[in-house]
Amino acid sequence: MKSAAKKLIVFVVVACGAGWLLLDGSAFAASSSGGGGKFVVVINAKNPIKGQGKSVGELRQLVKRLYLKERSTWPNGSAEAKPFSRPSDAEEQAVLIKHVLQMSEAELAAHWMSLKQKNGTTPPRKVKSERMLMKFIGKFDGGFGVASAESAQKLGDDLAVLFEIPSS
Repeated sequence: MKSAAKKLIVFVVVACGAGWLLLDGSAFAASSSGGGGKFVVVINAKNPIKGQGKSVGELRQLVKRLYLKERSTWPNGSAEAKPFSRPSDAEEQAVLIKHVLQMSEAELAAHWMSLKQKNGTTPPRKVKSERMLMKFIGKFDGGFGVASAESAQKLGDDLAVLFEIPSS
């Protein structure tokens, strides 16, 4: 019976799907996003911001202002901004909050509560899947959201990558 128990290998998932840990303590890496954990901001291909030569820092600040609805249109009034978010447990949403908005979830919730009380502004629409996120971004000229780099490799003609989100 002991030998049968030794032959049984049980896997335990490490938090966030970042890897697998065997009960004997050995580990191997596995990425749940398949893109090495990298994420990008995806925009509608009709958005002219792509060719304006802005730095990643400038683009991050712009996306932050648009997402938080501090600004309602892309530069030059080219299109009304239409941000989309993912559910709070999605890795893409966590990356957006931490690396683009540079806020905590509590700060973001307080921001939306304040805007709702001041002028009725609501948070961006939550989209359950990355596939649906891409469809919505493609539907609106000013649409944007965060997706895995792996998904971005499969973008259609109606979508473009604005920038890769730095992980630090």
